[in-house]
Amino acid sequence: MITLVALAGLAVALWQGVRRTPAIPVAAGLGLSVFSGWGPAMGLAIPADRIALAGGLVIAVALRHGRPALEIGAVHVALYIAAGIAVVSTAATGQLHDSTTMHSLLDSYGLVPFATFVCAPLVFRDERDRDVLLAALVITGAYLALTAVLESLSLPVWPAYIRNPALGIHFGRARGPFLEAVTNGMALFACAVGATMAAARWQRRLLRRAAWVVVVGCLVGTVLTVTRSIWVGSIVGLVAAFLVDPRLRRRLPALVAAGVVGVVLLLMVVPGLAGRSAERTADERSVWDRLNSNRAALAALHDHPLTGIGYGRFPSVAQDYFRQADTYPLTGSAIRVHNVFLSRAVELGLIGAAAWTVALALAVFGALARPPNTSEGRLWYLGLVAVAAQWLVIANLVPLAGVFPSLLLWMWAGVARAAQPAHARVALAVA
Repeated sequence: MITLVALAGLAVALWQGVRRTPAIPVAAGLGLSVFSGWGPAMGLAIPADRIALAGGLVIAVALRHGRPALEIGAVHVALYIAAGIAVVSTAATGQLHDSTTMHSLLDSYGLVPFATFVCAPLVFRDERDRDVLLAALVITGAYLALTAVLESLSLPVWPAYIRNPALGIHFGRARGPFLEAVTNGMALFACAVGATMAAARWQRRLLRRAAWVVVVGCLVGTVLTVTRSIWVGSIVGLVAAFLVDPRLRRRLPALVAAGVVGVVLLLMVVPGLAGRSAERTADERSVWDRLNSNRAALAALHDHPLTGIGYGRFPSVAQDYFRQADTYPLTGSAIRVHNVFLSRAVELGLIGAAAWTVALALAVFGALARPPNTSEGRLWYLGLVAVAAQWLVIANLVPLAGVFPSLLLWMWAGVARAAQPAHARVALAVA
C-alpha cells in the first residue's frame, strides 16, 4: 500500500510539472529520437520518443494555462498545403498501408516536425522552457560524443546493437545509436551548437565547463564519423554563424586555426583514423551512386513533371530510369535519391516540391528575417543559422531519411521564432 501511494504521489508530481512545462516531454522526445526505429533491438516494445513528443504537444495545446494562442500566418498555410499534397499523393498511389512510407511521411517529410514547429510558441514560450531544450541537447551531446569516441576505439558502447555489423550501415565509423554516420554527425553538430549556447547562458561555473567539454566532444565526434558531407556541412554551418555576427566574425581566423590543429591532432592520436579518412576521401563509389540516382530521378521527373511518381515510390520504380552513363559506372540502383529537394520533386512533382520548399523557406528564413534584440534570442538565432546551413549542405548530398534531422530543424526554427518578440512575428493569432 505504501508503495502504491508513493508511486501515485510521484505520478501526480510528474503530471503537475509536465503540465506546467510541456517543454520537458518534448525535449525528452527529441533526445530519445536518437534511438528511433531501433527500440526492438533494445528490448523496447513502445516508441518512447513518439509518446513523449506527442504527449508534450497535446498538453501544450490542450492545457495552455496562460500560454499564447496558436498562430496562423503564411508559413502555417504553406505547411498545411505541403502536408495535404503529400498525404493525397501517398493515398493516390496506395502507399498509406506501407509502414516504411508512412514513417517517412511522418518523420522525414515532416508531418510530425511540422507540428512541433507550429506548437513551439506554446511549448517553449519563455527562457525557462527553452533552457530545458538546451539541457536536453547538452545531455544528448554528451552521450553521442562519448559513444563516438568509444566506437572509434572499438570499445563497448550502449546500447550494444551499435556494435552489431549486421544492423544499419556505416559500421566502422562513428554512427552512434542511429546506425548511420550522416545522421549521427548532424546530431553531434547540433548538440555542439546547443552546448555552446548553454555555456553562454548558464551561470554556474561547473555547468559552463561541462557544456564546453560537450562542445569539444561533439566536434570531435563529427570528425570521427569519417563522412565528407558532415565535414563540409559542419564547416559551412560554423562559418555562416560566425559571419552573421560582427563580434564572432573577428574570431573566425582563430576558429579556423583551432579547427585545423584539432583535426591534425585527431588524425595523429586516434588509431586508424588517418587511414579511414584517406580512404573515404578517395572513395568514388558514393559519388557515382549520387550521380546515378539523381540522373534517374531527373528522368522520372521528366515523365511526371507536375504530380510526380507518388510519395515514397522512387525506390520501387527506380530501375525503370537507371541508365548507363558515358563517364562513370552504373551503381546505386537500389538507393534513394541523394538530394532532398530533387526527391521531393520526383515523388510529388514540381507543384508538391514547390509547396514543401516554400514552407521550409518561410519557416527557417522567416525566423531569420529579423535578428532578435535580446541576448537569449540572439543565441537561438545564431544557432539556427549554423544548424540550417549545415542541413542545407547535407540535404543536397544525402536523402536524410532519419527522424532526427527533420525534427531538429523544424523544432529549432519554431524555437527561434518563439524567442523573437511578439511584435516581430507577423501572424494572425487565434484562440
